[in-house]
Amino acid sequence: MDERNPILRDMPTAEAKVEAKARAKKMFRNRLKAAGRRAFAA
Repeated sequence: MDERNPILRDMPTAEAKVEAKARAKKMFRNRLKAAGRRAFAA
């Protein structure tokens, strides 16, 4: 986070929450994909 931007710093991090959720979703999808590949290879 940019500490020089007071607006961003003082915001209740709605954007950060959304970003974290999107990242978690992506990670979950990647894990599913990897698990599927492993199951297919086994």
